[in-house]
Amino acid sequence: MRRARTLNASHYKWHIHGTLAGVHINRKYLSMREFLEEYGGDKSPLNLNRHKVARLRTTMQKNPMWKLVVLPIKEKRNRQTVYFD
Repeated sequence: MRRARTLNASHYKWHIHGTLAGVHINRKYLSMREFLEEYGGDKSPLNLNRHKVARLRTTMQKNPMWKLVVLPIKEKRNRQTVYFD
């Protein structure tokens, strides 16, 4: 039986910094999906989706509203483990 994939919660995968339509961003994300939940769709003037983000990352940022640098990283997330007695 194949196990379902779970959401990454232990390592940051993306460091995104710069400006998106005048909004300054400097944050690490667990997944690109987390970034899109915050800035995707109608939440920004670019109407971002995962295909548009991939295209903007690779085409040398031809859109003047997209001034973000998206770096792939692998950094351990500082998470506290809470044990209940």
